[in-house]
Amino acid sequence: YGTVIITKTDDENFDLEIALRDGRTLNVGARKDLKYTESVATNNLCRTWKITKVGLNVKMGIFKFKKMVDHAKIDNLLKDYLKEAIENEEDDLNEEELNEAVDEAIAEYNEVKPISMIFTKSGSYMVEYQNGELGISTWKWENEDEGILRYSWNTDDINSVNLGGTCSVSYKKDMLMLTEILGAESEDDYDESNENMPSISIIWGLEEVK
Repeated sequence: YGTVIITKTDDENFDLEIALRDGRTLNVGARKDLKYTESVATNNLCRTWKITKVGLNVKMGIFKFKKMVDHAKIDNLLKDYLKEAIENEEDDLNEEELNEAVDEAIAEYNEVKPISMIFTKSGSYMVEYQNGELGISTWKWENEDEGILRYSWNTDDINSVNLGGTCSVSYKKDMLMLTEILGAESEDDYDESNENMPSISIIWGLEEVK
């Protein structure tokens, strides 16, 4: 993205001069944070990752949808899901209206489509989006042995039920699998008769950038 010049001002504080490739220069202050204790789980997670797969696993009443595709084919995944979900609602949409609703949802997603993630041992992580923007967030292990981490866009809210979230970490060979569960906290909590508490999982498959 550019270059960073780090100048130490005292034992804990630093000045960062960031020169971006597009010619812009940013100056920000930073405070050195404590690193996580070295562990296999932390060392495996804290790398630079490129999103290569994405999946959805949705249970909403009797409606069920489960599919995973290459990230480049995310449009197909969203189109299949949205068409089935809209048809399940039994809305009186004709084919043209249905396609317009699907195309609009896909366009909105593609504006902020994530393409890579970086996890650090200081408890931060960065998401790079297709539109060139970067999002910096915070993570910590909630249950390291079970591969469960918490995340939040605000350090102070990481334990908040509404402003923070949980994600399960697993590996499929060399691919990092991040599963975010929305709605019911787990599939064990899912109740088919309660449509107000659907189980929605977003699965990200990521490969290390070397």
